[in-house]
Amino acid sequence: MCNVPECLLFAFEKSMKIRIRYFIALALTIGCNTGALAHPALFSDLTLAEAKAQAKQEGKLLLVDFTASWCPPCGEMDKTTWQDPKVVNWIRNNAIAVQIDVDKEQNLAREMSIVAMPSLVVFKDSANEADRTLGFQDSDELLNWLKAVKSGVTAVDRMQKELNVAKGKGGSDEMEARYELARAQLASGRYEDARDNFIWVWQNMAKLTPELAGVRLTFLASEISDLIAKYPSARTSFVKLRDEAQTRNLADWVTLNQILGDDQASFEWFDKVKHDPAQSSKLKDVAFKLEPLLIRSGRWADAAVFIKDPLVVLKHKFDFAQEMAKETGDVNPFPEDAGRIYACLLAAGRNSEADKVAAESLKLENTTEVKEALVFYAASAGQITPTLKARLDEVDSTKTDASGYQKRAAVYLKLKAFDQALANLDKAIELSPSEPASYDTRESVYCQLKQFDRALSDANHVISIYPKSARSYVSRGFIYMKQKDDARALADFEEAIRLNPNEPLSHINESAVYMRMGKYQLAFDAAERAVKLDPNNAGGICNRGEAAFKLGRCDDALADLSRSIEMGKTLCGGENFYYRSKVYEALGKAELAKQDQETASKLGFVADAP
Repeated sequence: MCNVPECLLFAFEKSMKIRIRYFIALALTIGCNTGALAHPALFSDLTLAEAKAQAKQEGKLLLVDFTASWCPPCGEMDKTTWQDPKVVNWIRNNAIAVQIDVDKEQNLAREMSIVAMPSLVVFKDSANEADRTLGFQDSDELLNWLKAVKSGVTAVDRMQKELNVAKGKGGSDEMEARYELARAQLASGRYEDARDNFIWVWQNMAKLTPELAGVRLTFLASEISDLIAKYPSARTSFVKLRDEAQTRNLADWVTLNQILGDDQASFEWFDKVKHDPAQSSKLKDVAFKLEPLLIRSGRWADAAVFIKDPLVVLKHKFDFAQEMAKETGDVNPFPEDAGRIYACLLAAGRNSEADKVAAESLKLENTTEVKEALVFYAASAGQITPTLKARLDEVDSTKTDASGYQKRAAVYLKLKAFDQALANLDKAIELSPSEPASYDTRESVYCQLKQFDRALSDANHVISIYPKSARSYVSRGFIYMKQKDDARALADFEEAIRLNPNEPLSHINESAVYMRMGKYQLAFDAAERAVKLDPNNAGGICNRGEAAFKLGRCDDALADLSRSIEMGKTLCGGENFYYRSKVYEALGKAELAKQDQETASKLGFVADAP
């Protein structure tokens, strides 16, 4: 379930006293997947239904590991826990085990309420869920849990017993017990109890275990987000905590804004203080939270505010990567870190400092990965310079893996160099033919080139890999729309909605097809569903306005189209201006209609022929 690049932060617990083995910050770039890997040998190739039947026949537990190819702790378990002979022997004697890729089985993942990976679920009697747990498990932790579940003791039971012993003692023992109980309650669906314990942990972790401040604002925050997604009633409690934090602890306030999906509040505060020297200490306190948020929002120049001494920051990132390499052996965030620092400085016009960062990055680690990252992130920040093009030529002459070719293709797309982009994507597909990200990107290139038959071939291939991915049907439906095959487009959008009814884009595209078919009430209803799912979705609001106009509801149409324009003049490619001009014409406001028609034309919008 990895569609938009974003920064993931995860922790592996070695022994929750609460000691964290290490944290890894990974900037996921084009196509989050790292490539499909063969599952560990202890897992059966049976389907879930077949595994249930076999578990019932043999009188064993059924263990289901919900995983993803892009999930670092899942990969760590594949390399360690699932290879441990004592784990393998116990499972083979007591359970049937299967792995489920959540990207390939999105519908099943939703049915099972899987929101994070790895999620481990145990069934007894093949049908009844006995217990589940979330997150990395080492061999001892996993076996203790499985043995307890087999004997009828759930993770919540065990954690509650541990809390009863630790309650009132304070310190790390009670913190560990509360935290683990909250996580177990979240995994098992006891959301109200989980809310109460997560609140306690949030309020007390910094006091009782100050060394875990980073855990609190990252890993714990992520789990609270999962709780609110599953149990919206918990939102009120965390809104109250957020409001209380605004004047007492800005890092808490920014983190809670992120948990609550209100990053805009953090950005508004940042915009007021970013150039005020008197606020520099406050900015420093929230830099580690705001910087990645700004980058994800495309505000690269603003993110550079936090990079006061670039070479010092770069060296810190390098040293951290070296320490991480000692722990993990194969995780190296330095190329991505260097690329982001370089791109932020370029975007801020600090070119001299950016050049020094690039030179020092290659001095510290002169690898293809660093060269690729410098090019990729600069292009992502819109910094297409002669230096960048020269560096890209150098990179393009070296061999790399599929991910490297994907990154190069992304840069060429920024340069509108479609032939080079396609050549790199072809190479990525040759190296990793079962990886859908390259097909997805190549499909979008073919669409830009209006080579829709080729785009359709790639879309069909992605669906053959991930037949239960709603996003894949949305992509193919869009191609059918471009081919004016409305029946097939509608069928794909309906399938996408069946697989994932909570994705606004499927409803927006469905609305667009109904509009073209002249089914305006159905178009309005589909757009209305999109807006209910995301009240700030400009595309849904625009489509609803267009449909309202066609239904003769000019006041409603004017309100929606004007709102979509206020949200961003270019968001709908001029379509909202065009339809608002039609509303103005119907209302007898010729001058306003003319102005909107001119704006729509400048934005490149061309209405379909009637």
